[in-house]
Amino acid sequence: MTRAVGCTTEEVVEEYAWDSEQQDMHLIKRKITRKSLPPDIGAVKTMLELYGDDDNQYAKLSDQDLLKEKDKLLKILRESEEHNADNEDTA
Repeated sequence: MTRAVGCTTEEVVEEYAWDSEQQDMHLIKRKITRKSLPPDIGAVKTMLELYGDDDNQYAKLSDQDLLKEKDKLLKILRESEEHNADNEDTA
């Protein structure tokens, strides 16, 4: 499912050093890397085959048409997530 819709991952790398005076480790460097993984069209096709309509209208579409449909659905999903986030902020 994650491959079909894409996602954003975050990796945190922390570097610690030993402080001999305090006999303790302390953080000296933190690096946060965010990566955006795009949706995978093959995963979208597989997901639609497994969970799609019985008539499976998407199986007959070309790759270009599937990309257009994917963009449309992702736009709807983003708008829905933004709407939900706005509602949570006001609550």
